Amino acid sequence: TGQFDPHQLTTWAQQHLKDWPGGTPTPHPDTRPPAWPDHTHTLTDPDLTRVHLAATSPGLSAHHPLREAAHILADLIGGENGALYWTLIDTGTCDSADLAHLEYHACGTFEGGFTSDPDRAPHALATYRQVLRDAHTLITPQSVRRAARKLAVSTLLRAETPQGRLFTLGMEYLATGRTLSTDDLVKRYETVTVQDVQEVLRLCPMDRLTVVALGPISAL
Repeated sequence: TGQFDPHQLTTWAQQHLKDWPGGTPTPHPDTRPPAWPDHTHTLTDPDLTRVHLAATSPGLSAHHPLREAAHILADLIGGENGALYWTLIDTGTCDSADLAHLEYHACGTFEGGFTSDPDRAPHALATYRQVLRDAHTLITPQSVRRAARKLAVSTLLRAETPQGRLFTLGMEYLATGRTLSTDDLVKRYETVTVQDVQEVLRLCPMDRLTVVALGPISAL
C-alpha cells in the first residue's frame, strides 16, 4: 500500500529477481521449496547510525500440513526466548534479532533480521547464520512442547476478542478457503511432534539466505 508505480515495480522485479528459481505453486508435502540465492546486498545510507538487516529463506505455504511445525521452529530460533535472543540480544551484540515464518497461498518464507552498531554488523550476521545452521540442536521434546503450548495459548488469547477471532477467521479463509474453530487451531499445535519440526528443517534448510542490509556501511 502507498504511493508506487506498478509498472516501475514490475520492471524492478524482473531485473533484480530474474535469477530466483521458480517453483511449483502447490508442491507436494515431501518436496523442498526451491532454494533462494545465497546473496547479500548492501544499501548504503550515511545518514543512518544503525545497520538494519533483513534475511529470508524458503518456507511452507498456508496449505502445507506442517505449517504449525514451521511456526514452532521459527519460535525456537527467533522467538522472544529463542536462540537469536540469547546469542545476539542478551550478549549486547544487537538491539533486536528475530525470525518468523510467514505463509501465503502458494508459498512461504522464514523472515527475520537484526539491528546493530555498524562495527558489530559483520559479527552479528555471522552469528545469525550460525544459529540457523545449528537449528537442529534446538529441536528437543521439551523445547517443541514448550513452544507449541506458547503458540496454542497465544491462539486462545487472540480469540478472546471479536477483532482477534474475526482476523484469524478472515486470514485463514483468504489463504485456504476454509474456516477452523479455535479448538481446531489449538489442536494443530498440540499434535506437532519433534519429527514434524525436524521435517520442516529438512524441507527448508536455512543454509542459504537472501540478505539485505541498510545502514552507514559499504558492504557486509
